[in-house]
Formats: sequence, structure tokens, C-alpha cells
Amino acid sequence: MVRKILAAIRKQWFNVIINKDMNKWFGLRINFKWPHEGICLGLAIDFFDEEEDTPWCSILVRFLFLTVVYDFGFGDDNKEIYNNQ
Repeated sequence: MVRKILAAIRKQWFNVIINKDMNKWFGLRINFKWPHEGICLGLAIDFFDEEEDTPWCSILVRFLFLTVVYDFGFGDDNKEIYNNQ
């Protein structure tokens, strides 16, 4: 009986994790700057938390003329805001 209860708890916990991951989304952008617009000597990694205007998190990686932006968030409403920006 204890095994059945533990198995049921494990299944519920696993389902919560699956449902949380199903609402996760991400976006990837690559930006190139000409040398006269700006340059990053070395490597820069920035992290931006979500705010009211941007309800998702962003990680920026800059190297010389190239910037890679990885945005991620949770929920369909936030995904629609991100896609319509």
C-alpha cells in the first residue's frame, strides 16, 4: 500500500514537471554590427530578468561584431507578447 501511494506521488510530481516544461518557450536572435556601430573586444555575457514590459528573461552573448540573444519565458500569453513585438 505504501508503494502504491509513493508511486502515485511520483507520478503527480512528474506530471507537474512535464506540464511546466510544456509552457516553456524560447527565441534566438543573432545581430551583426558594423565596426563603426560598435565592437566588443573580448567576450561579454549579460543576463536580463523579466520586467513588466518584457515578461521573459534574456541572455546576451557579445563577441566582436556579433551578438547572440537567447530569450526564454513561460506561458502562452507571454509568448504572444514576445512574438508581436
